Amino acid sequence: MSEPMGWRRKPRVSPVDVEGGVTKTVIRLRHRQAESRNLRTLADDPDVVAARLERTRRRITAGMWWFLAAGLVFTTAGVHEFIAGDREITDPLWWAAWFVEPMVAGILILLLNWESEILSRGIEPDSDQTTNLKRFLLFCTFFMNVYPPLFGGDGIDFGMLFIKGMVPVIVFLLAEAMPVVQRRMRQAISDCYATARMHTPEPDPNPAPTPEPVVEEETVTPVPPEDPVPHPVSIDVGAAVRGLRLPDSVIPALQTAADAAAAESRPVTVEDIRTAVRVPVPIAERITAALHPVNGHQLNA
Repeated sequence: MSEPMGWRRKPRVSPVDVEGGVTKTVIRLRHRQAESRNLRTLADDPDVVAARLERTRRRITAGMWWFLAAGLVFTTAGVHEFIAGDREITDPLWWAAWFVEPMVAGILILLLNWESEILSRGIEPDSDQTTNLKRFLLFCTFFMNVYPPLFGGDGIDFGMLFIKGMVPVIVFLLAEAMPVVQRRMRQAISDCYATARMHTPEPDPNPAPTPEPVVEEETVTPVPPEDPVPHPVSIDVGAAVRGLRLPDSVIPALQTAADAAAAESRPVTVEDIRTAVRVPVPIAERITAALHPVNGHQLNA
C-alpha cells in the first residue's frame, strides 16, 4: 500500500531501545537538538549575517522611499493651493502650480539618491552646498504648505495648520535620516565581510608545485595463452528429432539451421528453430535442449 503524499512514517523503536530509555520522545528531541545546532552554526556565520543585513537594508530603504513619496504627494496639494489661490481652472497658472512641488521633490530625490549611492561605496557626502540646497527645498515646501491655513482665511484653522506643517517636517526629518540609516547599515555589512575574511584563509597565489609520484617498474611475468574455446560444430539433428518423436520431414530444415549456427561459431537458438520450422515455443525449446544437452552448450561431434 502506497503512502499518501506528505505523510512521513514515524521512526520505529525496538523493545531493546525502549528498555534503555530511548523512546519516541527522546528520538524526536534529539532531532530537534541536531536541527538547533545546525541553525545556530548558520546564524552565527558572518556571511549569513551580512546577507540578512543587506536584505533588511533594502527593505528599510524601500519603505522610507515609499513614505517620502507619499509625503511629497500630500505637500504637492498644499503648494498648489498656495500658488493657485482663487484662480480659475482656465488660468494657465492654475495648471503650472501642480509642477512646482514635483520639481522641488525631484531635486530632493536626486540629492538623496546621490547620497545613498556614495554612502554604499563607503564615501561620506561632506558637502555644505548639497546640505544647504536640501534644507532650502524642504523649507520652501514647509512655508508654502503652512501659509494658506495661517493667513489665507478669516481665521486660523489650527487642525489644517498642524497637518500641513507636520507632513513637511516629517519629510525633512526622513530625508535627513535616510543617509544615516544607509551609513550605519553599510558599516554593519562591511564589518561582517571583514570578519568572514578573517576566518576564511585566502588561497596562496603561488602554490608549491606538487611532486610527481615515482612509478616503480614492475616485472611483468608473461602469462601463457589460454586454450582457445572450442567452437560449436554441427551435430546430427536426426537423432535429436527422433528422440522427441517428431516427423522426419523437419530434419532437413533443422539440419540447415544447425549447420548455419555452426558456421557462425554459435549454438542453435530457439529463434533459429522457429525460423526453420513453424513450431510452438515450448517445442522449439525442447528441440534446442535436445541439440545442446550439456549446460546449454552444443555437443561436439
